[in-house]
Amino acid sequence: MWSFLRYFGPDELDDYAETKVLIEPVKFTSGKVSATIRTTDVGGGFVRVQISSHFQGEGKSTDPTWKQPATVWPLNSKGVFEKELVAALQTRYKPLD
Repeated sequence: MWSFLRYFGPDELDDYAETKVLIEPVKFTSGKVSATIRTTDVGGGFVRVQISSHFQGEGKSTDPTWKQPATVWPLNSKGVFEKELVAALQTRYKPLD
């Protein structure tokens, strides 16, 4: 099992997380993902990979009439980060013979 944090600038955050689905417009200045990767040997040369990721963006509301005081916003993943992790595992780790 691996657990780690990765920090993003605003452009990278937009690549990995849904930043345009909030109730109000937010200008993000940074973000992060908390990721946990679990691998389990399931036999027959196969491994199960489970990825849990939680994204947060930091920024301020730009709504002129109803600004929320929050500066940290939970965000949904676009699935890009997880696909990159799986691709890295597939290319870097080979089966044991």
